[in-house]
This record gives sequence, structure tokens and C-alpha cells, in this order.
Amino acid sequence: SIMGFGHGAGCNFLNKACIQPPGVVPKYSEGYFCNMGATNVYKCDSMHRVIANCDLMDYSKIGDGKRSPPPTTMSYFENKNFGARPAHNRADYCPTFTNVIFTCRREPVVGKLQKLSVESFTETSRCYNSNFQRPLCMETICNERKHMVQAKFSDGSLISCQNDGQKIAVPNTSYTFECPRLADICPDLICPFNCAGAGKCLWHLDRPKCQCFDTNDTTSFCNNYTITPTSAFPNKTLYIASLEEPEEKAPLFNLTNFTNFTEVDIQKNGTIAEIISETIGGIWESFTSSGFRIKLGWYFPAIGLIIFIYPMYV
Repeated sequence: SIMGFGHGAGCNFLNKACIQPPGVVPKYSEGYFCNMGATNVYKCDSMHRVIANCDLMDYSKIGDGKRSPPPTTMSYFENKNFGARPAHNRADYCPTFTNVIFTCRREPVVGKLQKLSVESFTETSRCYNSNFQRPLCMETICNERKHMVQAKFSDGSLISCQNDGQKIAVPNTSYTFECPRLADICPDLICPFNCAGAGKCLWHLDRPKCQCFDTNDTTSFCNNYTITPTSAFPNKTLYIASLEEPEEKAPLFNLTNFTNFTEVDIQKNGTIAEIISETIGGIWESFTSSGFRIKLGWYFPAIGLIIFIYPMYV
């Protein structure tokens, strides 16, 4: 499974500021970032799992005086004291709907919660923005065959979202709820596993799918591949060397004859050794090699060779 946050949001989402001056949420940031500090505005978080407030705050109003406002390079508002709460400064002070009020997976105990008849709070319930006083929580199905998200009302009826942002009426009320981006709420329906690093996602299609680098691979996420070490790695030798004599490298394993999950035992009488790979961009693993076994195995082509080290006699 992959994270829905930013999945398919485009290059601007990655390369441009989350909030544009003077504090406007641009199109590519909608649903991910926010610009209101009001505590009575409720929205779904970007993963559509919880109901939350925007975590935008005024740093000048923090009582302890120990918090500095966002740095200039991460200031997005006319008031330079505005930014996401300190716990989220790793997100470049971009405000998000992360002040959690309650999750859709469990019915909340928050006073007298007004609940609509279509709502349910279960492990498969997700959050839908609405024109009700808050977002709605409804059971959700990611329908792979139909390539769409479906909301399941509490009476068992299924409502299919035909398009992102579609407004759907709640029966017997004046309220509507909004269909979330399919890439956010059901990310595995769109180029699952990010095509396993063995293909690219064709986002321009009505139903985006993986185009595998191996033209013979017709799987949905390009997992039917065969790695040929000779073509993958020009220099196909792994080396082991002693730290005391780093120049004395002896070939440990030749990838030409490598097959999946070959094991190599190393006995160096307690000395420190290094596994040096000159084939995968200088990945070094240091360990005490006395009584250790090394397992070599392939993973996704984007990652290449994985080296597993574990005690031989455990």
C-alpha cells in the first residue's frame, strides 16, 4: 500500500509553496493544506480518516515565549507569526488539517454529537467533507473492478463516486457530501505500489495505470520482472575487507552467477569487516563478522540489491 498524501497531485505540489501569498491555498494544495485558524471549521484530513481543524496558529500568542515564528523561507502569510503548530515544523510549517477532533473509526464521545442517519463509525469508515456542520463518517469501499470509491450508507445502500469532487445528496436531508480524490482515499487503485519502481504512471488516462519498462510485463504494478545481473550491474563483484588492511580486498561474490537469496557465510575470527559493494553506488555495511551470515536478495529494481546480516547461531 502507498500513502495517499500528494499521490498524483502534480509537480507544482512538490516544487511550489504550499500556500501562496498573501495566504491563499492554490489549486494543487487543496485538500492537503489550509489557511484558517478558526477552531469551528471542521474538515477531513488528507487521508480521510479523521475530522480535524486546521493547525494554523499565531506564534506571537504562545505564552511560554520559547517558540520562534517560522523562518522567512517558510513564511506564507502577511502576518509572519503565522504558521503550522510546532509539532509540524518538519512539514515546512505548512498548515494542515491535523488538529484531530475524532476519528471516523470509532463513534466519538463528545457531548451530544448530532449524527445523520447515513453515518457509521467502523474500521472501514472514512471521512467525507460536507455542508453539514462537520464532515460525515461513512463506511467506504475501494472498488477495484469499477475503479471508484463507494460510500455505504448505514441502511446498506451503496453510493458510487463517479468523479473527484462530485456532490452527492444525503437522503431525506438538505445536506450533501463531497467525493474525495480517488488517489487520496484509494491510492492503491491508481498505479499501485508506484509501479514497483519498474514502470511509470500514466496519469493522463481516465484510469491512470502503470506502463512497465519491461514491455512483456502486463501486471497492474509491474511486478512480473526478471533481473539480469549482467545488464543491471557492469561491475558484478562484492568485496570483503578488513578494517586493519582496507586495501586487501578479496572478491566475496560474483553477481554473474547470482540467483535469488544466495547465502554467504563469513568467518573472520572476531575482526571487524566490511561488505563493500562497488556495483550499487557505494552502499557500505559494517559489522562484527565473527559467526555472522550474510543473505543477499533482490528487491524492487529501483532499490537493487539488499544485504541482510544476522547471527548464524541464533
